Amino acid sequence: MSSFSSLEIGKRALLAQQFGINVTNNNIANVNTPNYSRRTPTFVETDPTGKTLGQYSGTGVTVGDLTNYRQELLDKELRTATSQNKGYEIDQNIYQQIDAVLAEPSDNGLNELTTKFLSTFNQLALTPDDVALRQSLLEQANTLTAQFNSTANGLAQIREDSKQSLSQVVDQANSLIQDIASLNTSIVNSKPNTNSDAQTLIDQREGKIEQLSQLFGINVTYNQDNTANIFINGTNIITGSVGSQIKMNETINNVTGEKTLQLLKANTDNQSTTLLNPDVGQAANYLKYYNVLLDDKESSGSFSVAKNLDDFANALAQSINSKVITGYGLDDTQSTPPGRNFFDPSAGFISASQIKVSADIANNPKAIPLSSRPNEPGNNDIALQLGRIAQDQSFLNGQTPTEYYANFLGKLSYATSEAINGYNTTNLVQQQLQTQRDSTIGVNLDEEAISLIKYQKAFEAASRIVNTSNELLTTIVNLGK
Repeated sequence: MSSFSSLEIGKRALLAQQFGINVTNNNIANVNTPNYSRRTPTFVETDPTGKTLGQYSGTGVTVGDLTNYRQELLDKELRTATSQNKGYEIDQNIYQQIDAVLAEPSDNGLNELTTKFLSTFNQLALTPDDVALRQSLLEQANTLTAQFNSTANGLAQIREDSKQSLSQVVDQANSLIQDIASLNTSIVNSKPNTNSDAQTLIDQREGKIEQLSQLFGINVTYNQDNTANIFINGTNIITGSVGSQIKMNETINNVTGEKTLQLLKANTDNQSTTLLNPDVGQAANYLKYYNVLLDDKESSGSFSVAKNLDDFANALAQSINSKVITGYGLDDTQSTPPGRNFFDPSAGFISASQIKVSADIANNPKAIPLSSRPNEPGNNDIALQLGRIAQDQSFLNGQTPTEYYANFLGKLSYATSEAINGYNTTNLVQQQLQTQRDSTIGVNLDEEAISLIKYQKAFEAASRIVNTSNELLTTIVNLGK
């Protein structure tokens, strides 16, 4: 082997070990960088050349490739846990807002106010001509209807906030989709230039994919050129370097007036769309809140807080109106009932946001129809009927007012508990998977310190090869003088 060959071997060794030192330094520098996967250079022997003394001579070492420790299985499991966790986190927040609006249990909650209101009719049955007690009944009715209105408006506001949040999710998703598609392109273009797997770009893409998994439950597949394809519940939204646009659309039922939000994927022809049905993640939960949980006109039969509240308000108003409409007030002497309602509106469905005390009696407690016959101030027939509403098993869904509302609160409490438990469980799973993945792909400073020493010693040895070869070459040159 010539001194020139030795110099070349030494040079290649210096470059290879320097590369190893640089990779190790980069690992150490990125020890706290999110989604960074540690890398290790793979060294390969260069091709041997001509024979010396009948044997082929080695020509040194070169860097074959960069190896990283990212594992798709762990990434997939972590994305799934992240989608579920973010969904439960939003569930928890929304149910806490609903609980704050309902303010149950409390003296100002609908359950307590309804109970006090209905019990007053029993008191009036004892003294139906007590004007002061009638006035107290009107005040309680006004307080009750105001609480119905406030609760309904609060739920409507949470629903509207869900719509705005979903719009933000769509904007964020579209940005991430374009970023991922762009990174796919960069990864393909980088391979011929660097002869590497473009680990930095891959790590960046994985970070974007994990952000997208917070918004939607996604599935990821990879092509031979290392580009990623992404699906939302079976619908492809990214294919290689092509990313789709997601749109939010609201439809209104012309008959019922029910509003429904949809997420659509714009197809490549820019004219047709495909319906997206995310099953987990922030988008799925916001759709659930708007289309079901907070929909006051919910028609699928699923549990809806707003619909249950409206049904309760309507049942209460209709029960009372159906009885007082046939009664007489203290000053009524005509044989024909005056036909006064207790609550407005007097016709149709009476929602929680609309219910109010009728103008027929609002400023005139004497006009409240509690008597079954005219010109009988002491008649308490209607008052007794109204008082029995509290124990009426046919009030709504085969339950009394108290039973119905308690059952309603029980369903809400169970859903809230499920959200809290789901969040805590998925949060624990997510942390465990994160820890497991970090132990696999994360930077271990002790290991990197050992690698740094290993490359340093190899670099020093390669330097001695160069120095020794240089001395030999110098000696040979001097001999020729």
